[in-house]
Amino acid sequence: MAATGESFSDALWVKWVEERSAGLVPGAMSFLQFAHANGVAPLYITNRVCDPSKKDDPTVQLLRNLHLPLDPAGDRLYCSKDTKDTDKTERRVKCATRFRILLLFGDQLGDFLQISQNSASLEGREKLFEAHVSLWGERWFQLSNPMYGSWEGAAGYTVPDKLKHLRK
Repeated sequence: MAATGESFSDALWVKWVEERSAGLVPGAMSFLQFAHANGVAPLYITNRVCDPSKKDDPTVQLLRNLHLPLDPAGDRLYCSKDTKDTDKTERRVKCATRFRILLLFGDQLGDFLQISQNSASLEGREKLFEAHVSLWGERWFQLSNPMYGSWEGAAGYTVPDKLKHLRK
């Protein structure tokens, strides 16, 4: 979306999802294939609105086109109900009722734990991070995404706001 110069909107996001053009983070494919070959069921928790039961769903098609271990999709892909459903806690709990969770990967704090209104600030996020420090690098792994995320509400939405916090 940044390549077009347009600001984020739900309509642009849906258009991008329907393009089915996202790629993988370097190393992801070999890691997922290794895990799958060794009896580990990779699970995918996303804030995309999708339906794993539909073969023509853009997210299902994208994951299949990328040749990711996905079968059965209904047991491996956990999607948002709608664009407001951004808290992944319920989906993580659903996964944990069926699977023993070994590792979590994500690009923002909310991929690992619930962020309440009280902990949405930079200071609150720091406290959450510190309270779970033993998990980072052992069971939880963050893949940086400086482009967007729930952290923007704490750090600021403009580039100058973000840079101000990065320079601290």
